[in-house]
Amino acid sequence: MKKPALTVWCMLFMTVAIPPAHSQVQNVPSIRDDVLNPILNAAQWGPNAKEVPPPEQLPSEYVARLIHDYRAVDTVVTKHPWRDLSAEQQQALQNLGLLTLTLGAGKWGVAFLPGENAPADPVNQKWRGPASARVGKHVMSYSFGGVGLPHLDVGSLADFIDYILQTMPTLGPASEISTMRSLATRLRNGLTFDRLRDKRGAEWDVFEHWMRAALLQREAQRQIMSAWLSDYWLPAFEAVRQEGGTAAEALVLARIWNSGKGTATCALGKAAQVTTGKPADRIQAELNAYASGCPRSNSSNPRVIKDRWPWMLRPVVLLNQMP
Repeated sequence: MKKPALTVWCMLFMTVAIPPAHSQVQNVPSIRDDVLNPILNAAQWGPNAKEVPPPEQLPSEYVARLIHDYRAVDTVVTKHPWRDLSAEQQQALQNLGLLTLTLGAGKWGVAFLPGENAPADPVNQKWRGPASARVGKHVMSYSFGGVGLPHLDVGSLADFIDYILQTMPTLGPASEISTMRSLATRLRNGLTFDRLRDKRGAEWDVFEHWMRAALLQREAQRQIMSAWLSDYWLPAFEAVRQEGGTAAEALVLARIWNSGKGTATCALGKAAQVTTGKPADRIQAELNAYASGCPRSNSSNPRVIKDRWPWMLRPVVLLNQMP
């Protein structure tokens, strides 16, 4: 007898191990300056930083360094959980995730030197960065899409507000702190960035001032990216590792996880059904699931998601093909 679709989905959900979002936050090292600075420099970040800078491109030598550092530990980190890794191995694994944050989610590019042997760009744009203000994500984002490079929203945005109120309480007038605390509470209980922005008014003005002031702080940028690696990249990598997948697959799953953990859970389940044994087929199954057929996937307009596929594959191509 054919099982109902819901029953099949429930059985599949139980067979795929997805660690909690905060399962690996403990003992995660902060991003080092030599890893953080090239990202900020690519965004032309500084005291007068624009919310949308010229199209960002990471230096090819920086990308190569992160990839080579990861390749040196791949055989270890794909076989052992985070807690069993050395500090050097943890750092190399953590840093690789920055490529899916910048290139896959942010839609940034890579600046190759003239004559350098660059892999074919899956976006077919010669590794250029975002083409317009409404494309990609930026380190100074605060008035469109969300806050910071990951476009923080709801719970993650509330956590960031808590962080700046605890560590940088003088970024704004003391009289506005209660407003920011209230926003953090409401962001955990139904309020979204878009609703706050669309309403505008005095509350938005307070929020916008605090967000821009915070994004101009180096430690706030470090916190945003470190938290994203802890909450999205490392859990995605661990989930893929437990299923016998590759780092390349984890780079894609982390981007899906950024859109929704439920969608990532479903996508990993779809990959588990692949019988060819080919990593590329597992990745394609997850991309398909991201577009349609999974809870919270954009099934009403899968084209929107499919347009993201080439960008999501940029870090995969680099990991697999970078000299």
